[in-house]
Amino acid sequence: SENTGVRARKLNDEERDALNAERARIEAEKVAAAQALAAETAAKEAAEKKAAAAAASAE
Repeated sequence: SENTGVRARKLNDEERDALNAERARIEAEKVAAAQALAAETAAKEAAEKKAAAAAASAE
């Protein structure tokens, strides 16, 4: 029966490792999405500033 406990503990460790890996992956995806959004927003703002500057110099 001692063997069963070891096996169960090993399973629990593997499950916990898998859960932690999954959590880390989800967290990394969230960060990547936030960074992509920030980059997109910055690019849009830069384009708008450029357009505004072009419009101002055209006047």
